[in-house]
Amino acid sequence: KDPESMDLCNEPEVLCQAGFDRSPEKNPLFNDWNHVLIRYCDGGYFSGNHSHAGLHFRGAEILSSVLYDLVKEHNMGAASDVVLSGCSAGAIATFMNVDWVAQHPAMPAGVRFTAFPFEGYYMDDTSWPTGPYKGHKVEGIGMFAFL
Repeated sequence: KDPESMDLCNEPEVLCQAGFDRSPEKNPLFNDWNHVLIRYCDGGYFSGNHSHAGLHFRGAEILSSVLYDLVKEHNMGAASDVVLSGCSAGAIATFMNVDWVAQHPAMPAGVRFTAFPFEGYYMDDTSWPTGPYKGHKVEGIGMFAFL
């Protein structure tokens, strides 16, 4: 949280989906924090760093570059608290990258860091109308995890 830096997410409907509503009534903890939205664009949960046959999987480089840019251009170096979060595939990326981000050289020294994956753990819902799992169904499951 750094009130002096700019908010890099101007899409409140996306933040609401990720559990970061701007309303103090709905979200008393994070409503006034700075938010950064990183579009999921690499297909590998921001973990890839490889090229093959003309295909480039550079999600880890994208994430690293964003972290360095946040320090250089947006004052993240002055942040006292950082929360890594995401929903759906972004939550899977949160699970996968939490330790890597926590140890990244761009993270401010002494920062309080945590992760808040929002519904990124999927149950095997095999509610298919045909096939070997016909009739098997899992309903109404949502999961939060605090790391």
